[in-house]
Amino acid sequence: MTESEKNLLKTNRTLRILNECNKALIRAAHEQGFMQDVCRIIVETGGYLIAWVGFDVKNSRCGVRIVSQYGSEESHLADLDMIWGNTNIGCRPDGKAIRTGNPTIIRDILTTQEVSGRYTAAVQKGCASLIALHFHNEDVSGVLNICAAEPDAFDHEEVDVLMGVVHDLSYGIMVLRDRERLRQLERQLLQAQKMQAVGQLASGIAHDFNNILSAITSYSFILRNKLKEDDASKDTLDRILYLTERASHITKGLLAFGRKQDFEFSPVRLNNIIRSVGKLLSRFIGENVAFSMKLSKADPEIIADMTSIEQVIINLATNARDAMPEGGRFTVETDIVEIDDNFRQTHGFGEPGTYARLSVRDSGMGMDEETRRRIFEPFFTTKEPDRGTGLGLSMAYGIVKQHNGYITVESEPGKGTTFRLYFPAIQASSSKHRVVNIPDIRGKSETILLAEHKKDTGSSLKRILEEFGYNVIEAEDGKDAIEKFSLAKDEVRLLVIDALVPDKKGREVFEEIRKIKPAVRGIIAGGDMAELIRKNHIFDSNVAYISKPVLPHSFLAKIREALEHDHPGW
Repeated sequence: MTESEKNLLKTNRTLRILNECNKALIRAAHEQGFMQDVCRIIVETGGYLIAWVGFDVKNSRCGVRIVSQYGSEESHLADLDMIWGNTNIGCRPDGKAIRTGNPTIIRDILTTQEVSGRYTAAVQKGCASLIALHFHNEDVSGVLNICAAEPDAFDHEEVDVLMGVVHDLSYGIMVLRDRERLRQLERQLLQAQKMQAVGQLASGIAHDFNNILSAITSYSFILRNKLKEDDASKDTLDRILYLTERASHITKGLLAFGRKQDFEFSPVRLNNIIRSVGKLLSRFIGENVAFSMKLSKADPEIIADMTSIEQVIINLATNARDAMPEGGRFTVETDIVEIDDNFRQTHGFGEPGTYARLSVRDSGMGMDEETRRRIFEPFFTTKEPDRGTGLGLSMAYGIVKQHNGYITVESEPGKGTTFRLYFPAIQASSSKHRVVNIPDIRGKSETILLAEHKKDTGSSLKRILEEFGYNVIEAEDGKDAIEKFSLAKDEVRLLVIDALVPDKKGREVFEEIRKIKPAVRGIIAGGDMAELIRKNHIFDSNVAYISKPVLPHSFLAKIREALEHDHPGW
């Protein structure tokens, strides 16, 4: 075979490498498989001895980390030092290629003076010449290394073609990472849609259940107050009231998950919440768990329902305690962070801005990926049947969402778990909130207009109000409420309207009635408080809100507060 025929054969062989690599890119589903295919094609189609891909690793001893390889005894290439000996990264072919951005070629390892004697291990592998080709894109910087069994294996034409291969390699890695990011975003979207659907179902059930509980609680309360102090039936009724209150906690958990729970929001310092609940946590998590708090000196302030955030922390602490049956470390930490586009790209959510971050960390058994994906689903639990309801983390998720916040989790089996909660931070406020004392919950013959969308609940609330000294005008729906108020506007002192009253929402009914009598006050029961807050209605001086199930004593106290408080902002 003549020299020209050999060169032609060599060129065709190299072009086949490029062609096969292009096909591999089209077929590729994942980055690792694509890089492995490129290395295999270079060796099998190109007839080279070894091919491997390394990524540039900053602050590393070797500087380059092998991510894919193929060829002579490839299992022994786990450490680059096997090939390069103890040569400094900057002097090695791969290091020089990364540093200069140009191909680095050693045409004869045995006779090239600058490397002679340094690459004994490479020679033992059969390497006579080698080339290192640098590539980089917005995601990664790396190098493609090829060893040949014969000296001077890389001429100009071959290098040009191999530059095309390394360009395809770089482009392929970038495209496949973009695809993976897209798949991750799709998974996050599907998960968010699933959580939203489950939340809507859960909150719908909880709303209906709350109305039943309100009626049971109200009638039990009325009956109990009719009994004499020494009546033995009082104990039975107290038990009923206690059990309905416990049931209400379950519905609150479902409503929190569905982002439908009612809250009382106000400016609060996150550190104060941690200090408040910290004393309880130190006893709650057990003596065999080391508990510590690291509170930010910046002392971030947020708009929050303090009781609900305390509940979130307790739920996370419960989860941590159960993950550390043999003891461990439990840490609660606060700081201020900025959410930017990088955060959004990583997690698939997040509005840019300044956030107060609450980190809750344990050294427990950790979770696998499947568990991490499901931990916020209501009733999902890995615990024994008698160890929990599976609502703790779903409640935490819902509460954080209702505070316009975000929650992330990092965990691996055997490496503990870290929950990070992000709440929009506000500028420090010096406002003080007046405490209203209501000494007596009995009415003084005031007239109240009541509109409740569930007949049983409405009847029970009407009975309570009448039992405690109020006159009640009952409306069937929103339209009926407006008409009856028009006829009795001089008598009605207060409106009590269900948020989901038929025909119109409770807030809409109140606004229509206020056109007739601007100074009228109202209480809206139930509904999505978070939505009202986002629309800035929560601070209206003439309207208050009460959550369901309605607890009679709290309900009556709210009535007196509404009637007797003469200042705006009640």
